[in-house]
Order: sequence, then structure tokens, then C-alpha cells
Amino acid sequence: MGGRSIDLLDAASQVLAFNNFGNAYAIANNRWAYYPSEGIDTRNTATYPRLSTAYNLNNYQSSSLWIKSANFLRIRNIELGYQLPASLLERVKIRDARIYISGVNLFTFSKLTDKYGLDPETLSGYSGLKSYNVGLTFSF
Repeated sequence: MGGRSIDLLDAASQVLAFNNFGNAYAIANNRWAYYPSEGIDTRNTATYPRLSTAYNLNNYQSSSLWIKSANFLRIRNIELGYQLPASLLERVKIRDARIYISGVNLFTFSKLTDKYGLDPETLSGYSGLKSYNVGLTFSF
């Protein structure tokens, strides 16, 4: 009876026959099978919930498939400094001097960041800005 074009798996276009999905990709063929008379029921073992383009309550069911772990470890602030010795500073008449380098939002360790590129605190495409500072403070 003919066929129709659909986009399936990475936008590859193919024609599926209306009868038995004759030329469907093997990876997609019968993955959500439910044939109780033949002893085939993948509803409890399926990797993905069955979706439908028609009005179907399956599309709106809660599922743990969409829940991802948001555990993370973030190095938010870190600073490394060195206080110059007073014996070195006496010659140039400086009472106190310190050299430092610091950083903000340097590292985030998270599966959400690694796998999906999401910041676990904002869940948008933009994470907090990284900043680096180098400085010298002194007093006379």
C-alpha cells in the first residue's frame, strides 16, 4: 500500500512500508514489542518508554529514565599566596608584602557536565564564569 518518509535515528531518512515495517532499521525493529499471544512483552525490560505521535497517555507518564544524577564537586575558590620575608622587605622600606594567584569556578566534576554539558547548579547551557587573578599587596 505504499509508504511514508520519516526521520529515524540521526535524521537518516528511509521509507517504511505500512505492512510489517519491512525495511525498518534492525536496531529499531520490534524494540517496543508487545505480543502477549506469542509470549513477547518488552514493556518491563525496554530501555526507552514507548512514545507516540498520536494522543497517548504513555507520553505523559512519569519515568525514572528522565531523572539524572546531579551530584557534583566544584572547586569554587582557590588561592595560593606567598608572604615575602620581612628581612627582604626592610631594605626597600616596605612593612608587609604578599604575592598571590587565585581562581574562581576552576573545576566542576559532574556526570551532567561531562555527558550533557550542563551546569548542575543552573541546568542551563551557561555555567559560572571562570576567573583568574594575580596580585601583589603591600603596605608601607
